[in-house]
Amino acid sequence: GSDEVHSLASGTCSTASSSSVVVSVRLLVLDTLVPGQRLRLDAAPQSFSGSLSNSPCPLVVVGREGLSLHTRGVEIAIVEGSDDKECVTLAATGRIAEICDVGVDEGSRWKGREGSVRWLCANLADNDAALSVNEEPPEVTTAKILALSDTVGN
Repeated sequence: GSDEVHSLASGTCSTASSSSVVVSVRLLVLDTLVPGQRLRLDAAPQSFSGSLSNSPCPLVVVGREGLSLHTRGVEIAIVEGSDDKECVTLAATGRIAEICDVGVDEGSRWKGREGSVRWLCANLADNDAALSVNEEPPEVTTAKILALSDTVGN
């Protein structure tokens, strides 16, 4: 079947370097991702995809160093329609999140945790809010990686 990306959040970011609005999200402490990147999870429990699909809040993946979460993460969407029913694929949209509240560990990385973020928009164009289903990720160059690392930072 064809891939269908379900964006679980909507809305637009302000044109300032960050929105002053803090929104509730579901934080998934899995890995550090950048916009356009995909993460395939082969070891996820069967209930994981369903719990993400039913989340009333936007989903944000954040990495960590030791016990400390990184200060920024990215919004993700579930990629459905994979031929491999045993795995879950997540796609990072174009929205970068500044983590305001990391929430409390709820006992399982697969459950995630309640947290809050402020959307950062300074380096994203209006059409970068999410990758469409039929769009290939942009070409990766050293200059783009360096520019993005300045944005994602810590």
